[in-house]
Amino acid sequence: MFWANTGNKPEIKRAFMSGSSQGTVVSSNIESPVAIALDIDARQLFWIDSRLDKIEVIDLVKSARRVILQRSDDIMAFGMALDQKSIYWTDRGDSKVYVTPRSNGKTEEMLTTYQPPYGLAFYNATRKSGNNSCSSSRCAQLCLAEPSRGRCVCSYGIMQEDGARCEIPREYMLVAEKGRIRGFILNDTNTELKHSIRSIDSVKRPLFLDYDPLRNCVYYSDINELAVMEVDLQSGQLRTVLSGLQYPEGVAVDPLAGVVYYADRRLNVIGAVTIEGGLSVPIITNNLDEPRMIALDIADGRIYWTDWGAQPKIERAYMSGGKREVIVSSNLGWPNGLALDVKNSKMYWVDAKLDKIEVANMNGTGRHTLLQISSGIGIHPFSVALANNALYWTDWIRNGIGHILLSSPSTYDIFYFKYPVLDARAGGLVLVNTSREIISSRCSSYDGCGNGSICLPDENRVKCACHYGVHDEDSNSCKVPQSFLVMSNGTHVRGVDSNSSSNAVLDMFKPIESPKPVGVDYDAVQKMIYWTDISDGTIYRSSFGGDKQVVVSNLSRPEGIAVDWIGRKVYYTDDGQDVIGVVTMDGFQQLILLRNLSKPRAIVVDPEHGYMYWSDWSSDPKIERADMAGEWRTIYLSERLVREPNGLAIDRQHRKLYWADAHHDLIGESDLQGRTGHVAFRAPGRNLHPFDVAYFANTVYFSDQNLLGVYRWVVRDNTARRIVSTDVKPAGLAFYDGNRTSGSNACSFSNGGCPQLCLPIPYGRRCACTRNNTRDCQPLVMKSPVSLTVEETDALTLTCTFVSSNATGLTYISAQWLKNGSVIKSYDAKALRYTDTISMKIGSIGSNSSGSYACLAVNKYGSARSPVASIKVVPRNSDSEQFLLVSENDQIRAVRPISNPTAVIEAFPAIRGEGRVTSVDYDIKTGRLVWVETDGSNRSRFVLASFNGTERTEFNQSGRVKGHRVDWMADLIYYTQPDIGRICVSNMTGSGCLVLIDTGSNHPLDLVIVPKLGTMWWISNSSDGQHIMKATMSGENIQRFRSDLVVAPSYLAVDNFMKKLVWIDQENKVIQCQYDGKRCLQRTPLGLSTMLPGGLAAASGMVYITDQTNGTIWRWKFDAYDEKASLPARVLDTRGGGALAVYDNKLFTGSNACSLRNGGCQQICLATPTSRRCACFLGQSGACLPVIEESPMSATVDYLSSIMLHCRLRNESSIGMPYLSVDWTRNGNVVKTYNQSSLPSNFDAVLAVVSATPTDAGTYVCHVSNMYGTINSSSASLTISDFNMTTPSSGTMVTFSSKQLGSTTVQSRSSTAGTSNTQIVSHSMKVHQTTQAAQTTQTTQATQTTQTAQTTQGPQTTQTAQTTQGPQTTQGPQTTQGPQTTQGPQTTQGPQTAQAAKTTKTVQIRQKGPTTPIRYSETVSTSFTSGTASPGRSSNTATSHRQLVSSEGTTSQPSLVTRSQLKSTAVPSTVSLKSSGAAGISMATVVKSRATASVTTVAAVNGSVHVTLGSSSSGEGISVGVIAAIVVVASVLLVLVIVLLVIMRKRKAGFYSMNAEQRVPQSTAQFDNPTFGYRTMMDEADLEEQVIVDPYKVPGMPDDTDWEQMMVSEPSRKDNETLI
Repeated sequence: MFWANTGNKPEIKRAFMSGSSQGTVVSSNIESPVAIALDIDARQLFWIDSRLDKIEVIDLVKSARRVILQRSDDIMAFGMALDQKSIYWTDRGDSKVYVTPRSNGKTEEMLTTYQPPYGLAFYNATRKSGNNSCSSSRCAQLCLAEPSRGRCVCSYGIMQEDGARCEIPREYMLVAEKGRIRGFILNDTNTELKHSIRSIDSVKRPLFLDYDPLRNCVYYSDINELAVMEVDLQSGQLRTVLSGLQYPEGVAVDPLAGVVYYADRRLNVIGAVTIEGGLSVPIITNNLDEPRMIALDIADGRIYWTDWGAQPKIERAYMSGGKREVIVSSNLGWPNGLALDVKNSKMYWVDAKLDKIEVANMNGTGRHTLLQISSGIGIHPFSVALANNALYWTDWIRNGIGHILLSSPSTYDIFYFKYPVLDARAGGLVLVNTSREIISSRCSSYDGCGNGSICLPDENRVKCACHYGVHDEDSNSCKVPQSFLVMSNGTHVRGVDSNSSSNAVLDMFKPIESPKPVGVDYDAVQKMIYWTDISDGTIYRSSFGGDKQVVVSNLSRPEGIAVDWIGRKVYYTDDGQDVIGVVTMDGFQQLILLRNLSKPRAIVVDPEHGYMYWSDWSSDPKIERADMAGEWRTIYLSERLVREPNGLAIDRQHRKLYWADAHHDLIGESDLQGRTGHVAFRAPGRNLHPFDVAYFANTVYFSDQNLLGVYRWVVRDNTARRIVSTDVKPAGLAFYDGNRTSGSNACSFSNGGCPQLCLPIPYGRRCACTRNNTRDCQPLVMKSPVSLTVEETDALTLTCTFVSSNATGLTYISAQWLKNGSVIKSYDAKALRYTDTISMKIGSIGSNSSGSYACLAVNKYGSARSPVASIKVVPRNSDSEQFLLVSENDQIRAVRPISNPTAVIEAFPAIRGEGRVTSVDYDIKTGRLVWVETDGSNRSRFVLASFNGTERTEFNQSGRVKGHRVDWMADLIYYTQPDIGRICVSNMTGSGCLVLIDTGSNHPLDLVIVPKLGTMWWISNSSDGQHIMKATMSGENIQRFRSDLVVAPSYLAVDNFMKKLVWIDQENKVIQCQYDGKRCLQRTPLGLSTMLPGGLAAASGMVYITDQTNGTIWRWKFDAYDEKASLPARVLDTRGGGALAVYDNKLFTGSNACSLRNGGCQQICLATPTSRRCACFLGQSGACLPVIEESPMSATVDYLSSIMLHCRLRNESSIGMPYLSVDWTRNGNVVKTYNQSSLPSNFDAVLAVVSATPTDAGTYVCHVSNMYGTINSSSASLTISDFNMTTPSSGTMVTFSSKQLGSTTVQSRSSTAGTSNTQIVSHSMKVHQTTQAAQTTQTTQATQTTQTAQTTQGPQTTQTAQTTQGPQTTQGPQTTQGPQTTQGPQTTQGPQTAQAAKTTKTVQIRQKGPTTPIRYSETVSTSFTSGTASPGRSSNTATSHRQLVSSEGTTSQPSLVTRSQLKSTAVPSTVSLKSSGAAGISMATVVKSRATASVTTVAAVNGSVHVTLGSSSSGEGISVGVIAAIVVVASVLLVLVIVLLVIMRKRKAGFYSMNAEQRVPQSTAQFDNPTFGYRTMMDEADLEEQVIVDPYKVPGMPDDTDWEQMMVSEPSRKDNETLI
């Protein structure tokens, strides 16, 4: 190698490339050789001499020298390069590049650079071969070539004996310098330190060091990075262990525990941080004043440190901070470095002020000076380390490393680095010994501390300390305590320990970053912190250390903030806009309360009393008060007491207000009326500048921007103690009290009845609309009808949901459906509940059904109109729409047509979510996508949105959701929660959920359903592997699906067209089976064996698979190996999810038991293969209790007579809910029990009392219990009459029944004495009477009479029967106006007897008139005579008794009284009618005849009363034969009636009257609303007609009411419901 020297002795020299054998080439006639170049082939050396202005060359073989170029002007050359013919060189003077031929020196300008050129090289592509002595080197590190051989050298380490290998010694010393950490080998004989250890040059300003032999790393404090750093000695890689410090100095490591201890002299704290997790805790925070070096006695669990503050000392404590003690405190200056000799129980330290090195026992005894130089240069030690019975220190005077042998401390040496010299401010020393024994501590193998905590050795035990919060020993976890101080500091919002007395305090949660936070407050109900930020004009909130959320933005300069934890609102001041505003906690509603203020600063609220207070620091300073609606504004304190008021705080217990005044430098105090304002605390001479205050438990906390700290002042004390020191000005304060969750005011319940904002005031509240804009109070359209393409003859229901601002609702005027802008349907005014839905059904769609539909709601604030939904009607056989739904990370895309593999068409623009989409499906009925989003914490939520991404709703789930499917027939979502082993079902709003299957330790994963079949399948991950399970959609009949074929399935899909279940397993085999598990096929798609499936879908024989490895959706036909293709037009990024679903509008066809009216279920309808099950959501099981439709009714029966008590149960469905039992009790004792496995649609639990005796008398109750609870019927009293106990009465009780929809029925059989002016509403009773006598047939037509009685005695009317002699065939057409008409002759044939005649009467009663939805009972008594009164026979009377009972059980004024009057020559009879407003007319009938042996039959069928009366025309002289004949005839008639009833039952044709041919069908109705009742329909014009009760008429409802939307399916009736 050759080089030029341009110094005092200019020359050109050469040497071997190892640096040896140096020699001179040119030394004469040379002054400034600035550039040289070598022609290796010609063995010539060229150079430019810029002082002699010439270019020369020398022949290295012959030593011949010649001049090539000599110039008269100055040459300012710098660079030089050669080719075979020319010389190229740069001239900095004229910024040019010249070329000079070697032969003649004629120089030419080659290039102008415009900037001074420097170096120059000639590129020669052929110069890439050749060999030298290092071409085949055996050197481990560097080989330096020499002519005869290559020389091996070590760049670091020590050359071994073989002359080739370099090894780093097992022991060496590291020293910290500015910009590097340098190592050297310990050498007691040579004072020149060799570069035998690789330097670490990537560091900035390391100070103190410690070595970790376990990880071969060095940990050091860096005062430029303000962090504790780690450097790997093998790779040199740096890593930050702990940042955010203010001036870190000493560090020490516990290798086995994985903890680094550090000291920060500006924060005055000694702390610990975990190496791996970065969890840090302060250990010692009190009474520190510039701690510096620390050292560990790991075996004993103690930490030692030096403190060189105002009172220098050396201390020690356990590594948990416990049992702290001062061991050296006298005759100290600046104790710096500290080293422990644990083996010999010695500690060494250096004193940089006294310039000496001392030693003592580790308890501080036996202290003496090891080295101090009193004359000469002396020493100035900084750091110290021990190694091999020697002590080393860095010396700031000598710029070297001091060394002293402990065996002979009288002499010392100073070691130096020759180049570069040691930094004048060299830092710590540490001995690296890779074979050093690793000492274990009490925390080395202890893993009992929970997450977020650090194990610290304590005396004879360990202590768990938390990174954030405090450690709870019961739960062994870190928790945020119930009380702590919240503060804004610089760019963070922190929660700190209020009991600290140090600059470094324990954070209660992870500090929240914010640009410039000012005011802070909190909500203990939801555990949220709120703050204002004046940098971006935003109010934020965050859970403890969680992500911050924007409450409201676009403010000017928000400063003060106060949380109304009762009304759930946030009050704030805006100094930029001079306003005070209020906003709900979610930021949805905002209102400016006060405008045109001066300079509002802090604000506090007293929501329990309805007041707010704020400070104003303008030129007219004051503290003001108003109610929380911004009214009744008054000056609380004026300029006389305040000058620059800042923070405010309320003492709610003692009803006081505290404030900070930055001008008077004080804390003030007053009662909440502002009458006792005075100075509470002042510190003269301390230059206070208090900014904010907080109060808790008789203590005031204030932040001070002059003293840069937070202070704690106990009320009535004369001193304030600093608890937090900051490097920036602290701002807002709030004391978090976890118990501040209670309290009430006028806004506590139901938002005070306000539509939007409820603002508390003293003794009341104010309602307000947000932003002073009434449009915000208008109804909103939450769910709109969606555009659809439907086929002809389909049925379509359009729905529109309105929502008000809150749950209390707004009154709206009307709701309308519009088609093409015209009103086609209207709804009357009513209250708009939180979600109100109006529906319109279009049946049998035709071409004229096409058009644009919208819904409209109008209230006093304005109107809301939904987007237009276009309904397009296509021919029945038109093509169905299909496309593929794909999730891509946080968005969903739709690709169609999926049947065309060569094209990609977006069905609609991509819809973006707010988290990772893990599962996707759709609701075909409402046209909405339904997907699952999962955030970073694996928390899931359901999102429902239209295909255009609007009308989005969402609801959260308590756990992670893996797979879900939509049951569009029942409006339910089925989903799996694998972490808790559950399959659940939810409604579409998330307001109710039900755990369908609890699999325990098995984890359900993917899920599919077939609603039409009521069947579902899911993948179960259990301890014995993954399986496919099958069950009904009600969660029953759980079984493993094809266990012989299923091996580790990954994803499931259903091909509805092929009716196949498809799955893919972990070997990427695709299997499909029929739903019943038969006809299974297995295939492996070619080319897909290495893919990573991310989703599966199937449709029309095609299988779609997401491959997460390359972001491709594969389409593959199952039964062909060669037909596979991706969607090539666009490669979809599915690595973040890849869930698939096939949209197919053909799924809108079909039905199951839940399709129509929710299957009759009130809440959940769960489909099964044959029917369905009803269920209730968690906590809402009331709807699943059985309903007692008919309770027993009180009665009085004769001795030895019989009676049947009825307890009829009605369920909301035909298959019912399982219940436990039905018990009949008499006087509280069970007398009969029914055990039913399932409650049928109508179940009559009958109790028969046969041959009644006095022991049967008592109170009877029916008790019904099922899995959801118990319900009891109303009680019925049974009384046994003592009349004619020896000889039973000739009268007979036929039946006794009471039908109702509620649970209480009162039967009254007596009038109230003294009551007058009783209203009697006319009712119609049509009687057709046929009398059979010897040779004679009589036809009697009864007349109708209407009377109004003025007393409770009832009307007394004499009725005369009309008799017509004629043939034996009687025809009496009877016509019922309305839907039912009965006509036809009746012919009666039988024995003819002169002494007896038989009369048959058929009666039908229909009620008409105004009613109210209450339950009532009435008794109508009618008496008949044959013309003249006889002894023992009552006169012709008709009496009416009634009593009304409201639904609450209180007696109310009746609205209906029935009066029936019959003209007949019959014996006295009594007819008792029982009617229930909600369920129609039924009968409670008692028929007696004391004087004659007559037979009376009464039938009650669905509101029609059929009465058959038997009588004797001869009075009392009736013979036994006649009686026998009557009994025979009655028996024959009874058999005929039963036969007719059987025929009627089979034909479902209703009830056929025995004297009419015309059919009288049944008419029953049940309603969702139990308060609906029947309305009677009778006036004077109806007297001549038979009328049936209209079950579809409901009181208070208009005639055009859409009953189809209100009615549920009619239950079937049992045979025993028709009573004879």
